[in-house]
Amino acid sequence: MDAPSGSKRQIDEGPEVEAKRSKAREEVDDATVESSSPLENLPKELVWMIIDFARGSLRNLRMTSRLIKNIVEEFALQQGTSEIVEEVKISYFSAGTADVFSVEISLRVRNYNSQLLEYRMFLRNPSG
Repeated sequence: MDAPSGSKRQIDEGPEVEAKRSKAREEVDDATVESSSPLENLPKELVWMIIDFARGSLRNLRMTSRLIKNIVEEFALQQGTSEIVEEVKISYFSAGTADVFSVEISLRVRNYNSQLLEYRMFLRNPSG
């Protein structure tokens, strides 16, 4: 009797096929373990030094692993280890009435610090 269309058919594949599948699963598990980032084995302070050196690659570093992403977040939120913004300009514009005005804030940031600044601002205000 044929199986109804759309249903799965159970096939007895024997011990050889099951042994091959088991070996394949072990190889995948080993590959997963070996593919973890070497950065994860370093002390956090050393990873912070690497992040500080490679600020332009902040987005790429974040995608290395969950642990490295968390370390990058800690680094981005740490207080004042280096100056990110070189210059701040604030301009005030009045539209003629005291009720309406506009404020423009300009930040001068070196290119290698731009990702760190953007990420720090995102972490401090993720909804905005």
